[in-house]
Amino acid sequence: AEPVKFEFKDFAKLGLSGRQTARDLWRQKDAATFDTSKDSLPLSLPGHGVMLYKFSAAKYAPALGRAVIAITAVRIRRREVVGP
Repeated sequence: AEPVKFEFKDFAKLGLSGRQTARDLWRQKDAATFDTSKDSLPLSLPGHGVMLYKFSAAKYAPALGRAVIAITAVRIRRREVVGP
């Protein structure tokens, strides 16, 4: 199946704001740092694939909490992370 390419912009729906760092948990690498008010997160999702990202406030931004986001071609789910 062909990869699905899109740019995710609706960070408020996930409860994210300010400068965020998106970390690809399976590749164990930071994927992007962006400002939720003006930037988007470009994604290329393999057909029938799943991506797992952890979003956390960028280092110089105030602590805004963290969230783990599972991204599939069909839906995006959010799970709060408690603790450091």
